[in-house]
Amino acid sequence: MAPHKFSVPVIILATFLCVIGAFRVVPVQAVQVDGSRFGVVIGDSIAEGHPALHGVLHPGPATYDPNYPNQPGQLSYELADLSGIRWYNHGIGSQTTEHVRGRWLRDVLALEHDPGDGRGSRTLTSLPDMVVVSVGVNDVSLQIPALTTQTNITYMADTLSALGIPVVFFTLPPSDRFSPEQIQAVRDMNAWMSSNLPGPNVAVVDLYSWFEDPANPGKVNSQLAADYIHPSKEGYRQLAQMAWDALQSLGAK
Repeated sequence: MAPHKFSVPVIILATFLCVIGAFRVVPVQAVQVDGSRFGVVIGDSIAEGHPALHGVLHPGPATYDPNYPNQPGQLSYELADLSGIRWYNHGIGSQTTEHVRGRWLRDVLALEHDPGDGRGSRTLTSLPDMVVVSVGVNDVSLQIPALTTQTNITYMADTLSALGIPVVFFTLPPSDRFSPEQIQAVRDMNAWMSSNLPGPNVAVVDLYSWFEDPANPGKVNSQLAADYIHPSKEGYRQLAQMAWDALQSLGAK
C-alpha cells in the first residue's frame, strides 16, 4: 500500500430498493463490512452488473450518487460479502479502455481529477486496498486497435502494481452477437492478457473459458447468462468468488 492512507467513513448498506410496481418494496440485504478498508470494481457493464443493476457512477444518466447501494448479484456486493470490506462499484456500461483510463486517476487512484464526464473530480478519499477490473470487450465491438487496448490495460496494471495494490483483471467475455473475426479478436486479447499481465500484484481470471458455451464456441453459456454477453446474478456470484480467490492468491485479506 502507498504510505498516505486516509480513513473512509462507514456507509451503512442496509437500505431499501423499490422494484417493479409502485407499491412493491424489496429490502436490499445488508452486508457487514469493515469500513476502514475497501476495494474498487471498475470497468464496463460487467463491472457494473448489467443488465439489471447499476453502480454509483451510473445510477441513471451521467450522474454520481455515492449513496447508491450495491445489490445482490453485483460483483461489488458479492465481493463485500466474501471479503468483509466495502467495495465501490465504479463500473459504467458501454465504456472502453480509453474511457476507463480517462477516469482512472479519480476512480481508482483517489486523486482529485475531473475527466470531463459530468461526475465531478472526486469519488474516493484514499487508495483502495484491492481492485477488480472488467474492460476491453467494448474495444472489440468498436474495432479499436488491439495495441491501444493493450496500452491502456498495461497502464492500469502498472500503476497499481507500482503501489503494491493487488488487482485482478477478467479476460474479455464471449458474445452471442460477435462475428467470427470479433471472436478471434477477443481470443487474441485474452491470450495477450494471460501472457503479459500476471505478476506479484496482478492476476488474470479467465472469464472467457468459464462463460463460453462448450457446445457453441464463442457464444455464452445460457446456464450462466442473463443475455447475449452479461452473466446472470448467479453468474456474477460465481465470478466474484473467482476474483476473490485470485485476490487471496496475491495476498489480499
